[in-house]
Amino acid sequence: MREILTNKIKTLDDFGIEINREEVLRYLGYKPGHTRLTSQIAVLIERGLGEAPSFIRPRGVYTFVERMGNGAVFGKCRQIGLAICTIGEGLEGQINNLFGRGETSLGMIYDAIGSAAAEYAADVLNSEICQEVLVKGFSPSCRISPGYGKWALTEQHELFSNFNGNTAGVKLTPDCVMIPRKSVSFAVRLYAQPDATSYQSLCRECTLTNCSYRKED
Repeated sequence: MREILTNKIKTLDDFGIEINREEVLRYLGYKPGHTRLTSQIAVLIERGLGEAPSFIRPRGVYTFVERMGNGAVFGKCRQIGLAICTIGEGLEGQINNLFGRGETSLGMIYDAIGSAAAEYAADVLNSEICQEVLVKGFSPSCRISPGYGKWALTEQHELFSNFNGNTAGVKLTPDCVMIPRKSVSFAVRLYAQPDATSYQSLCRECTLTNCSYRKED
């Protein structure tokens, strides 16, 4: 097993984003077989899927560290991949404009598209990290984010501190809110060998069992 160079920050810019219609519906709160999608909303969703991508400018950064302060979350792993990504400010500006003009339904659809796009961007960076570590003999976990499970949201500051200001244009408020809002930060725990509990879904690690966005395994 070869150790991964730590403290080197890698950047990904303007990579492709695929927006899944089913994911957009999920963020809108639609449940297959339980929620009726009206023809009017269906038309607005198709409009949003056609228009919104032109306002999305994804970018991200990732690096590797040897340890993080939270032993309950990171105590057993050999190294840790950290990442921050965003879809930029453009779509957020359009969402604000839509709500300002009273186009609430379309604004909510744009917002759901932004959430789906930000998660896709996180998946792209996660894939980059996993490809890099697998060839060096590590077994990566699923990605986890501050605020999930035993990783407190306030520990977002520690994650950001490892990027020395190179955070893909994402700023962190004192309350740990990321700006632009459609941004994702996460960690991937790297193990010397596959761990029975290391690769489970984000939702299985989270204690919010009544969350509307919870995914089943």
